[in-house]
Amino acid sequence: MHRRRSSLGSPNNGSDRTNDEKGIRAPGPRMLTDAQKQTTLKISRVSLELLRQDSDRFFAQFTTMDEM
Repeated sequence: MHRRRSSLGSPNNGSDRTNDEKGIRAPGPRMLTDAQKQTTLKISRVSLELLRQDSDRFFAQFTTMDEM
């Protein structure tokens, strides 16, 4: 008696479902917590104040040697 082999279909073993359909997802963007928002706001304010006080000194912090 001959048994019929089941067809595997396409090279991906018959699975034409997307990763989303399989339940595989990359983590999406997340909202900042209130503490993270406060930290970001504080850093921004301090950076702005440093820029206003001495812009040359402020930008010198971000200049690498190959940019000079």
